Amino acid sequence: MSVRLSTFAWRNLWRNARRTLVLISVFTLGIFTMLLIQSFLQGWIKSTFETTYKNLSEPIQIHQPAYLDNPEVEHFFAFDQAITDFLDKADIQYTQRVRVGATMQSEYDSVSVMVVGINSRTEQGISFLSEAISQGEYPNSAPGLVIGEKLAKRLTTQINRRVVLMTQKNGGGLAEIGLPIIGLYKHPDPRVEESLVFMPLKPAAHWLNIGNGIHQIGIIPHSDNKAVIQSLSTQLQAALPELSVQTIWQRQPVLEATMELSDRMIWIWLGFVLLLMMLGMLNTLMMSLYERQQEFNLLYSLGIKPLRLRLLVSFEIIFIVLVSTALAISFMLGLVAWIGDGIELKQFAEGAAQFGMGTTLYLLIDIPKWTDVLVATLTTTMLFSLWPVWSATRHSRLQAR
Repeated sequence: MSVRLSTFAWRNLWRNARRTLVLISVFTLGIFTMLLIQSFLQGWIKSTFETTYKNLSEPIQIHQPAYLDNPEVEHFFAFDQAITDFLDKADIQYTQRVRVGATMQSEYDSVSVMVVGINSRTEQGISFLSEAISQGEYPNSAPGLVIGEKLAKRLTTQINRRVVLMTQKNGGGLAEIGLPIIGLYKHPDPRVEESLVFMPLKPAAHWLNIGNGIHQIGIIPHSDNKAVIQSLSTQLQAALPELSVQTIWQRQPVLEATMELSDRMIWIWLGFVLLLMMLGMLNTLMMSLYERQQEFNLLYSLGIKPLRLRLLVSFEIIFIVLVSTALAISFMLGLVAWIGDGIELKQFAEGAAQFGMGTTLYLLIDIPKWTDVLVATLTTTMLFSLWPVWSATRHSRLQAR
């Protein structure tokens, strides 16, 4: 009987195709809006996370245990073959670095900086540097420095000019080295441009007298899923008990709190939008149902009971919602494909960097999140539709007509 009723409901929808298409358009727009907001906010969170780890703060980092509390030159560890073999077997990207505070001096001024010795080959694709070179060349094995444009301006220097780096070396004493500037980079955050100085790893280790030692290994797992990152961190810690393996959330607890708050705020925003959307849908649905009052009276006079009439209208709404959902998902997939790798918002880069936000606008397809949004939207839609359906088909109204 319900099959016959549903078939009748589907056919009944297209007796007035214009009205049905108006309802489908309204519902499609509402569901599409919910998916768009969810995808945008999730993409914004992902972009912010990627921006954070590209600024030399990878999802997982390995240090000598005392380094994080006291980042001095002597808190290094040997990057030996055992560590290399273990990391090569894992499904990860990694790079090793030397990091030490130093004083940089030009002919005109001096400033405190953070010198980062990098492996030129493995650093590419992990940090921002390979994509940020604006002048000159990327660091290679030959001694030379890559500094930020703002730092170069502050020191009144330029490419091919020599500057002097001074810091304390391992074992005590002053380590001093004069190197040419071989490249300049540009970064949205002026604080990064004015503080980070890059040079090849081997010259940096030789300058600091640490042999084959390094201060950190930055690791990017194959997935940015938090559970995957934490699981890999636990495995690495078990394999390297003499070192400190920490996730980005352990090193930056504020970031974890911010991302959790953002995730909750998404649902608050979605709830607010869903409420406004339901009011519009409810208004459109009530107008449609009350326009059909004569039709309902005719069905009632032919012997259909109010309960079965409500089931008939409910089946119609279900069909409209299902068609609208399919259309909304199709439009979202098309929009995601059109945007591709995201939209760069470089004109807002400096302002976004002040808050640690990403500058690439993504629309992220997260199937579990989309499922949650669709379930919430469809459930709310059906609940909101109960009252106008009951009101338009109640016994007293049918008798009155």
